[in-house]
Amino acid sequence: MVFTLQVLHTSDQEAGIPALQDAIGLSAVMNALDEQYENSLRLTSGDVFISSPFFSASADLYDSVAGGRPIGADGAGIADILVQNELGWDAAAVGNHEFTAGSGQFFRLLAPNPDWVNGAQGGQGIGEGGYVGALFPYLASNLDYSAATLPAGLSVVSGGGAPLPNTLTSSVIADVNGTPVGIIGAVTPYLPAIANISPLTMLTGAGITSATPITEQVEALVANLLPEIQGLQGTGVNKIILMTHLQEAEIEQALAQRLAELGAGVDIHIGGGSHRVMSNESTVPPLREDETQQTTGQLLQPYPQAFSSGGNTVYYVNTGANYRYLSQLVATFDDNGVITEIGDDSGTFATDIAGVDRLYDEAITTFDQVKAVADPEVVAIVDGVGNFVNTLDGIIYGQTDVFLNGIRGSVRTEETNLGNLSSDANEFYAEAYLETHGDSLLAGFDSIDISFRNGGGIRDLIGQSFVAGGGDDLIQLPPPANPNVGKEEGDISELDITNSLRFDNSLSVGTVTAAGLYEIAEHMVARVEAGGGQFGQIGGFRFSFDPTAPARTSTTPGQRIQNLVLLNDDDSIKDVVVQDGALVGDPSRSFSVVTLSFLAGGGDSYPLVLENLVSLADFTEPDSLGLADLDAGAEQDALAEFLSANFNADNGQAPFAQADTPRALDERIQNLAFREDTVLGNGGGGGDAFAVESGVTSVFLDLPLLESAAGLSLVGVDSEATPFSDNFQVGFAINDETDFTYTVPFSPVGGSIEHDGTVTFALVASPSTQITVGEFSIGLMPSGLPMPPAVSSSPIPWPTMAWTFCSTSAPLAW
Repeated sequence: MVFTLQVLHTSDQEAGIPALQDAIGLSAVMNALDEQYENSLRLTSGDVFISSPFFSASADLYDSVAGGRPIGADGAGIADILVQNELGWDAAAVGNHEFTAGSGQFFRLLAPNPDWVNGAQGGQGIGEGGYVGALFPYLASNLDYSAATLPAGLSVVSGGGAPLPNTLTSSVIADVNGTPVGIIGAVTPYLPAIANISPLTMLTGAGITSATPITEQVEALVANLLPEIQGLQGTGVNKIILMTHLQEAEIEQALAQRLAELGAGVDIHIGGGSHRVMSNESTVPPLREDETQQTTGQLLQPYPQAFSSGGNTVYYVNTGANYRYLSQLVATFDDNGVITEIGDDSGTFATDIAGVDRLYDEAITTFDQVKAVADPEVVAIVDGVGNFVNTLDGIIYGQTDVFLNGIRGSVRTEETNLGNLSSDANEFYAEAYLETHGDSLLAGFDSIDISFRNGGGIRDLIGQSFVAGGGDDLIQLPPPANPNVGKEEGDISELDITNSLRFDNSLSVGTVTAAGLYEIAEHMVARVEAGGGQFGQIGGFRFSFDPTAPARTSTTPGQRIQNLVLLNDDDSIKDVVVQDGALVGDPSRSFSVVTLSFLAGGGDSYPLVLENLVSLADFTEPDSLGLADLDAGAEQDALAEFLSANFNADNGQAPFAQADTPRALDERIQNLAFREDTVLGNGGGGGDAFAVESGVTSVFLDLPLLESAAGLSLVGVDSEATPFSDNFQVGFAINDETDFTYTVPFSPVGGSIEHDGTVTFALVASPSTQITVGEFSIGLMPSGLPMPPAVSSSPIPWPTMAWTFCSTSAPLAW
């Protein structure tokens, strides 16, 4: 008998502050889609929660009856699970962030607890009889729970049974109106490298890390999955859904292909962990207007993707994260359990106001109207969290004039200004400890040489990032005002910091050799193509890398790093570590370092090369700090203290003003697919100044800002030099009469550069009105930001940030 099944699925809910709206939006989208088909399953493939202000709020929002007060840390995450219960998942796969607070907390959240009730501070969603735990099973066929001590009410059950609440298992068989459908779960085999799962262990794939070749990871998964699949088939099930949480879509795609080659019997493969949106623009509505989480090449198309071999097909699907999307797969099976058709309704649906509006007959233009069509219990739970965390937005530590880029697709592939800010904050913070504790903290050093962290630990932006009006122009702004708590535009609050640095990793200081630093840098860029969380954000050094060169793996050292230097405080070169792809000098010479304790211990598969490690949390906080009421010795406190000491209006200080740059202009991490290598400073000596007399200079045209601030669009460029591009970075010949000096490595000293050439703009409001800018000069303000061009007899209100002096290129004369 022909059987049509609808699967509603998402993954990586990981509630942060945006979930205060998006979780409610997802509920509204689910309500609209669920009634379209009689046979339906709701599935989520892992990371349903993460350490964040949303997660932590439950510790205060829910009370213990016996204690007569808030539950405290054991209650963190209750609201996350209550939301999942209301969304009605039939099953969830285990992800890495289920262990965000350790396996014990994961288990406590899954188990019922009659002592936990709605609290006096506004917790919602717990009914009579107390907390019910997870009303759905968690699936992971490759996890061994045998050494775990489980709380009362939580059980590990054998695979192949009916879906039961408060259970951990490998697979289930769902009864969909009389038709059995098998559902299996699997988590990444390198889970121990990215999460503290003790005392759990992996059943297959021991020793695998993120650097292990994909083929080896796939074979470890196949060895585990085949017996599970065959067990389900032995009960007569011929429709099987696999949910995985493998971190990278490329690994899941390879697994889908391998299962098809083996004729394993998996029909649908739902991915998780990559956060990558999969869509088919020909059959579904547009993505969200604020979709800034994807980088070029990261969007997966079409939806679904079919992997076939020998007449066997596995349909692979994936959904974006953070409650931003819900996907709908409609599959028709024949009597033999073979998918014969993917329905035209299949696709990915946005959960913002516009996305909800597309699914309802009545007009929905406000968030209150979204709430009206969402599950009222979801609304109550989420609003309870929102009311509580809103108070944190009134605790201000500093200011920024610019958007702070913590977008996942950026911090995992390139240098960002938020990555720089966090790295510099950690260095500042560690040096305060070193100044106070001296040799008892780190013998033989009076300062911290380098700071590094992983991009995967930065979980959100600070500010606003959106595409305006359904167009193509990306608008990025500082944090918005929150008048309800006295927050002004540009203020950086405790909520901003804790939402972005959600893990609040503790910080460790120690030493690293030159050889060890080289190995760390190779690891940072080894998975840049896949957007791996190991990608570095750094301070105190800079490097260049060739993404086309062989990458570091678990068995090979890697050849991507081309040049790497340590820097003085003025950015002049202190030490050359790698030159032209080779280690320079004594490989055993040692540098002081601060990093996340997670990385120091090998997290994200980082090489274990740091020595003399100590945790800042084991030392008393210096008197020079203490301005922030956050956990001492950890990254959130480091950023708050750094902002308070350097970018605080209450102290008369200017806001942070380092705008984020495209990869073509990144300085600390130079991707040679996008820019020339200037790590070694173009061959000059550190701090030497040179006067520019001739050559070519480049100008970066910030086209979205020109349009939004001045109403201008670019028409064309006429230059005697060869433009670097037609509409992005333009080259101009330098006149002989110049007065500009710079240092090597590059930093501006002063003066201006005269150019030959023209740039022609049109008024957006009146395209026929064109303005040609002739000779002009570009100089540097004292802050290092560009001055507006000096344009004679022109009324154009030139925005300062529309122009950036980039570099000079040969031939130069001095």
